[in-house]
Amino acid sequence: MFEKFEKYAEKTFVGFCTEPEIKYSDAGTASCKFSIPLKDSKDSKDTLWLNCKAYKETAEAFCEICKKGCLVKVSGRFYQYEYNSNIYTEFFVREFLKLADPVEQKDKES
Repeated sequence: MFEKFEKYAEKTFVGFCTEPEIKYSDAGTASCKFSIPLKDSKDSKDTLWLNCKAYKETAEAFCEICKKGCLVKVSGRFYQYEYNSNIYTEFFVREFLKLADPVEQKDKES
């Protein structure tokens, strides 16, 4: 469905983000995680979820500026790691740009 990523190559994606979650380490370092759904085309039923992670000032800024449904452009690199014999892939966000606020859903009854 999507091209295989090159290790350490900078990539950029655009999509509507899920609700960002921020956490702080014992040392006070901020980390934020969120996802962006990616599709080949508008009519495609296949969706790949891009699991994103940001750290430090980028994490704090993302959680302050963006909320669920915001259209965002993220740039960064893929990272793979192994945990309990499973391989996980995450996208580490180096920078982001908020392109649009969430679209408000209007009541159909009014």
